[in-house]
Amino acid sequence: MPITDDSRVAEELREKYAEKGLDEGIITDTILNTGLLLKVRNQYYPVRCCAIKSILDRAGISGAGLRRVEKNVYARILNDCLKVAKGEALLRISECKTTNYNCQNKWSNDSLPVNYEYQVRHYMAVLNLDRAMIACLYGNNETEFFIRCVERDLDIEEDLIAEEEYFWKENVEKAVEPPYTEKPDLVLESIRRHCGPAEKDADQVKLDRKHILSLERYLKLKEEKAQHEGEAKKLDGLMKEACAGIVEEMGVSCSGVLKDGPVAVSGQPSGDPGDHAEKAGCHHGLLSGKPDSP
Repeated sequence: MPITDDSRVAEELREKYAEKGLDEGIITDTILNTGLLLKVRNQYYPVRCCAIKSILDRAGISGAGLRRVEKNVYARILNDCLKVAKGEALLRISECKTTNYNCQNKWSNDSLPVNYEYQVRHYMAVLNLDRAMIACLYGNNETEFFIRCVERDLDIEEDLIAEEEYFWKENVEKAVEPPYTEKPDLVLESIRRHCGPAEKDADQVKLDRKHILSLERYLKLKEEKAQHEGEAKKLDGLMKEACAGIVEEMGVSCSGVLKDGPVAVSGQPSGDPGDHAEKAGCHHGLLSGKPDSP
């Protein structure tokens, strides 16, 4: 449908955008360029220049003359053509993501991270749409990306809404922070980002007594860790002692075979590969024994 600067729908959209903190310039830009709105389930969506081509392709029409007709005529032509057009829905959700090159496995076998799935399922529930597309760029060029389609599932959506309702009533309305469920490193990183860098001159904080048990557990675990680290260092020394004679006999070689026995020995030198003294010393980073091939 057409939209003009002095129309009632333009005024209503501007008020709606202002209430939601959205850019009202989108309405102005739409009026100055396409002058069209897409109406879906009594909701109005500005048709921007980036979207009009898709609509024209779907309607199966083209030509520079379309831009010269009045907007109400333009809208009627589009509507008449769209009524007989076949194909996929005009309106859907498109969500774009980026990820590290080494995280491709999370998208393998046509899968996608579950948090992204539930994100777009929430969008579909709110907007009452049936499909969402997720695109994820994982490399440095336009060919290294994934595209996943998520179809609306009302059973999953019902469970999601129930979880969201519980969170709202039990946490948001009651001002109760939900427990952390992520891995400890992620939790600590999230807290650091939220609080910002430490300040040496900041006032001392009086901690709640509820933290006593956590503090006692932390100190106990710290002591256990120290004991294990001491034991690990001791074992490391015994391992080096056991392999010293083998390393000496191997010299600069990285492999050896036990005489009159079915065991082969290999080692990975550490440090500068050209340092023969280090190759021949106890710094063979790894000695492994395995059956020799017949």
